[in-house]
Amino acid sequence: ADTCMSCPKGTWSASSGASQPSSCAKCPKGTWSDRRGATEAGTCTACMPGTWGNAPGAPSAEHCIECSPGTWSDHSGANAQSMCKKCPKGTWSAESGADSSSSCTACDAGKYQPAIGQANETVCLRCAPGTYSAVLGASACSSCPAGTWNGDFEATTCNICPEGKWTHSAGAMRQGDCTPCVGTGCLPDASARVTIDVINLAVSVLSLEKQLDLRSAFAKDIASACNVHESSVVDLQGTKASVTMAEDGSISAFVLGLSGSSANGLAAKLYSPAFRSSLVDSASAVLDDIAMASLKVGAVSFQPEEFIALVPTTTSTVTSTSTVVTTSTATSTSAAAGPTPATGSSEKADTQPQQEPRQHGGSSGPAWWWFVIGAAVAGGAVAACMVVVQKSRPKSAEASGPGNIIV
Repeated sequence: ADTCMSCPKGTWSASSGASQPSSCAKCPKGTWSDRRGATEAGTCTACMPGTWGNAPGAPSAEHCIECSPGTWSDHSGANAQSMCKKCPKGTWSAESGADSSSSCTACDAGKYQPAIGQANETVCLRCAPGTYSAVLGASACSSCPAGTWNGDFEATTCNICPEGKWTHSAGAMRQGDCTPCVGTGCLPDASARVTIDVINLAVSVLSLEKQLDLRSAFAKDIASACNVHESSVVDLQGTKASVTMAEDGSISAFVLGLSGSSANGLAAKLYSPAFRSSLVDSASAVLDDIAMASLKVGAVSFQPEEFIALVPTTTSTVTSTSTVVTTSTATSTSAAAGPTPATGSSEKADTQPQQEPRQHGGSSGPAWWWFVIGAAVAGGAVAACMVVVQKSRPKSAEASGPGNIIV
């Protein structure tokens, strides 16, 4: 007698009287089943987070493949290796089958890591002399700002020049690069530009209200560090008690009224961990926990500079319509003078209206009044010639008078 056979592991069938093994449906990729004779799809179990399946009909969890080191997945039932996310730049992970981004370890301060999906700590590279990294998980080192220097590898800060001296370019590697500066306290204009790199600050997703609150809060932090009133901190357009925030999260502002201050002393305050902490605290008072999860304050620079407000650029289009009245006298003069080559946009604008009568005439040939004027000019020329001839005849008669013999 014929025997009914059970669907094998990794498959199932809800139909009665199936006659072929192919009638048993396979569990999809990313799932498995160790039951024989399964009658429903619910017996297919999803691969756990941190793993993925690449073949349908898997008969056991052993067929789920772990995400490789440097990657992780928090998704159940992943059906492709691409669903394992790579650790970001500045981090690494040696763990196989990681199910959380927390498995990605940040490189230490003073180091950087420029690639994604890295599997061991050796990929964290030391910052070179003239550069530094003050944060964990940096993807690149920052050049020592003007007024500072650093001659060591793996630096987390840069050395500030001695009082009365300043470096005039970023990335200095020797104290000898600090040269005597101009002006009291190296602040000849009693103003300076402050630039701050806020990492992972998504400005574009913030509401206008929160952006304004952040600008005000950051301006207060800068003013406090520089020991000036908050109205002395202006954004690039000159708005008081505010800063300019770019799409990438970088902050720019000017500090005014720094008479009697020292650039070296102010730089020391702005480059300190305490100032960075104050910025983070101000951001946490405005942003929610999700936005603050990965926010960090990176490079800070202080550069003595005269403040010149940026003027917003606008583009406007001006359309003018003019009516030109053309007389026969003007036309004949133009015809006699001949065309004048166009040398600029204004000349083109002047010649365009002269072409309008032709366009409105409905014909590409010359207008009829050109022929009339031409005939009038030609007739005038013939008449002038006849007058000249008539005047010359008496003179000829006098030349042939009685005293002259004409042969």
